[in-house]
Amino acid sequence: MPRKQNVSSIRELIAMLRDPDQAPSKRWMAMQALKSAAFDPVAFAPHRSSYMGALRALRTDADMKLRKEAIGVLACERDPDTQQLLVQGLDSPDDALLAPQHALQMLCSDPHSGAQAAARRIADNPPSLQARREALRVLASDPASVPMFEKILRDRDEKPPIRQLAASALQHLEPKRLHQCARELAMDKNESDQIKTLGMTVLATYAGDDVLEDKKLKSHVASLNKRAGKRASQVAVAARKLSERYT
Repeated sequence: MPRKQNVSSIRELIAMLRDPDQAPSKRWMAMQALKSAAFDPVAFAPHRSSYMGALRALRTDADMKLRKEAIGVLACERDPDTQQLLVQGLDSPDDALLAPQHALQMLCSDPHSGAQAAARRIADNPPSLQARREALRVLASDPASVPMFEKILRDRDEKPPIRQLAASALQHLEPKRLHQCARELAMDKNESDQIKTLGMTVLATYAGDDVLEDKKLKSHVASLNKRAGKRASQVAVAARKLSERYT
């Protein structure tokens, strides 16, 4: 049987949350208490409309920490009005509720949020590295972005974490393209050890049994195992893991 919630207490917390004259610490405490109470959806149902209204009112609050927290809750609820405002802010930064990287974080969990077009523009012309990274995460659910992610993965001028993000996106969107790229990266003598390791790890973890039929790759992996000393490099460790596919 669901636990009864104190109606007066919930109302007081919502009023405190909405009141800009309250101390920030008290409003933050009210926010956390209400989030906890909302975990019991049956008991919280009579307060939900008032709570959501309070959260929407906080989208423009002067307390940026509280604003971000409220928008985060609304984004998790996939509140359409909040999603629309976040997307509009990506197109019109002067009117944005949050910085672009934070807005994209809020939007990335919902592929139907409408953020992909704005994310593509930000990925092509990012205001910051953080914004680009979050834009790429939004695009990780977009099949039309496969060529872009393949280009990023193959680009030696890209930072390794961004190339790893591209690999993850390709595994979700187009695994066979990723596995072909991974084979080439694993065998490329001009690649960094980190990216060679990434290529072999992808093959060892995700690639199909056709990996076993690749004689050049098998020979390459065997040579890495043979050269590995007692203190094996990250490449050698990845090669050993991949070699287990041949046994």
